[in-house]
Amino acid sequence: MLRRFVLLGVLLVWGVDAAQAEKLTLPLNKLIPDKMVELKCTSASRTAYLPIPDRWQVKSARLNIHYVNSTSLLKDMSQLAVIVNDSKVGQTKLSPEFPENNMVVDIPPGILKADYNEILFQAAQHFKKEGCELPCSPDLWTYINTNLSSIEVEYENKPIPLNIHSAAEYAFDARIITENVVNLVLENTSQETVTVAAIVASGIARKFQYRPVNFTVSQAVVPGHDNVLIGRKEFVEQMMGGYQTDIPVTEPMVKVVPLPYSQDGKVVHDPGHALFIVTGLTTAHLKMAAETMAVMNFPFPGSDEIRVREFRLPDVTMYSGKNIITTEKQHRFRSLDFNTHTFRGMQPAPAEITFRLPPDFMIKQNEYAKINLNFSYGAGMRLDSALNIMVNDTHVRAINLSNSAGDSISDYKVELPTYLFKPGVNVLKFVAILTPVAKECDIVQPDSFFLTVFDNSSFYIPSMPHLIEMPKVELFMLNGFPLTRWPDGYESFILMASKDDNTVEAALNVIGLITQKNGYPLFGVELGYAMPPNWKGEILAMGDVASIPANLMSPAPLKLAAVSEMAYPVNRTQGWEGGGTSYATVKETGRLADSSGLVMEYESPMKKARTVVTLTANTTAGLLDLSKALQDAGVQSQLKGNLSIISLTPPDYRVDSIGTGDLYLTGKKGEVTKLEYFVYNNPYLYYVIGAVMFVVVAIVVMGTARRFRLARTAEKGIVERRPVMRQFRDMLREMFLRKPGR
Repeated sequence: MLRRFVLLGVLLVWGVDAAQAEKLTLPLNKLIPDKMVELKCTSASRTAYLPIPDRWQVKSARLNIHYVNSTSLLKDMSQLAVIVNDSKVGQTKLSPEFPENNMVVDIPPGILKADYNEILFQAAQHFKKEGCELPCSPDLWTYINTNLSSIEVEYENKPIPLNIHSAAEYAFDARIITENVVNLVLENTSQETVTVAAIVASGIARKFQYRPVNFTVSQAVVPGHDNVLIGRKEFVEQMMGGYQTDIPVTEPMVKVVPLPYSQDGKVVHDPGHALFIVTGLTTAHLKMAAETMAVMNFPFPGSDEIRVREFRLPDVTMYSGKNIITTEKQHRFRSLDFNTHTFRGMQPAPAEITFRLPPDFMIKQNEYAKINLNFSYGAGMRLDSALNIMVNDTHVRAINLSNSAGDSISDYKVELPTYLFKPGVNVLKFVAILTPVAKECDIVQPDSFFLTVFDNSSFYIPSMPHLIEMPKVELFMLNGFPLTRWPDGYESFILMASKDDNTVEAALNVIGLITQKNGYPLFGVELGYAMPPNWKGEILAMGDVASIPANLMSPAPLKLAAVSEMAYPVNRTQGWEGGGTSYATVKETGRLADSSGLVMEYESPMKKARTVVTLTANTTAGLLDLSKALQDAGVQSQLKGNLSIISLTPPDYRVDSIGTGDLYLTGKKGEVTKLEYFVYNNPYLYYVIGAVMFVVVAIVVMGTARRFRLARTAEKGIVERRPVMRQFRDMLREMFLRKPGR
């Protein structure tokens, strides 16, 4: 259990100095996702946000900026400035003689706050002293290389406040940008205890939001990290008694104390780290206390412990994870985290609305999402000024701002084809192009141009069926689908095929990852070391290659055994209704590389339309490395199809993905009717049904026409024998081409 204590004390992430654990060197590309920051035109700016957590007492901060500017700039009139939280902290001249240069800026610690601190890079750029210049001449530019730029922060941890909510806010904070490691001190690694640990890990990961967190397990406290002690009365009282702390346990309880540990035979308390205690008299008590700790997000009570008398969860609906939008409903922009936004200047930054659609949404091709837009804009703009609307980086509509005197418009309707949307994350972007009515040498006041989009605008998306062709491991990385069809993991089982610490830690890491993706604690998921008989739900199987049960591996696209079986794609055809791939099946004696991990997804052998996701490696240590690799954004973006091999070589992972083997359908409840399956797999059936309906309608119309004609001729005492088509033609003439006066 104690084999990792030395490793856990070493922090090597993003340049953190192991000898000085309180000094952080962070590449600027961790704050700005672009490789280059482009500053163009006479005035340009770009903002980055530096997170500072509550638990840090910042001693010093320094920016190292590597930039390249245009050689056409005038040194006396061009400069690059850095502004932090509205305070100008540094500036430098942009020299044409030395266009590639470095800028070092010391940030006074006093202006940094426990929040996301705004760092503004602002450039003023000119190439003429006399006359007028084009505001956005191609000669006016400066580029900041974010890979070569960095920020250094020296800090020390403040004492952890001794009340439950504040301690959790300090310890599990998404603004902590160093490596996050939380150690779980477990009474044992039984199925019941690990299930409680999974609830705790899920709640902790949710508090970290999107920030990766790794979990370790032990039977003793690990110094230098926040710890959670999970166990029943006897274990907790014995453990804390060894640290000379009396913790009487009489009921379900969550408590926080400064982290105690032994040093040179003495008990030492680390005020900068916390020990959370989750305990009770029974396993049921443990679960109740763990669920309480997982949902705490409000500063009550203000004490160092909570004694739980009752815990009740709200009703959970399917497809209700983080940011998933409800269909058939008008959503105000403000409910989609879009506040009233004003675009100012000639090249304002775009504004976005981000939302999710369920991963198994079957996007229809002939439907439309609708926007009712309320906006206003200022005067003095040219007729080609516009508000562009983009869906997932595709330009869809442009609203012309045609009134040079300005205007205020309500309920402007915009329709967006639904085929532009996709299952998972979608981005609705508004891009303003505000062009002044001005000649080359006219004085231009950029701030006089504005466009305001109001947050009482609304967005509507129609309902669509839940039916998708699987496997698609990218959906698992999107939000844990299909394990999170119910957001709490209900009807899902996590198999820990190897009963050791590495496998338990890997399972906790993946549970944390899924929780962050889906935004809901996995209270409903089941964990175990053996598969329940006749399991009808989703399965996540984790273990080394030798431990995965043979019956679970039998339908896998890559069957790992003494003689492995793999289907290699050899030919792909294209056609009007889509293509197809043919495969060559090979049985071979090759094995998975020791430095590789394997991710597979396929239909469950226990229940049709249900899914098995398998994470495996040659050893359980490799499985643990695989769970950490899955937290990397680059790895997540490359997982596709149903088979991925990941080279476990951090920080530069290599991912090879392939789609091979059989496909299957899954529906809203993890089930697909025979009719749905038949219609989906036989698209020509639609044409057959259409043709049959046309023939039936034609027969009915022709029969009606014949009866109509016979009735008319019977009135006149005439018996006619003419072809049916001629009777049909005469009937239409009689009905629609009547002569005047009749």
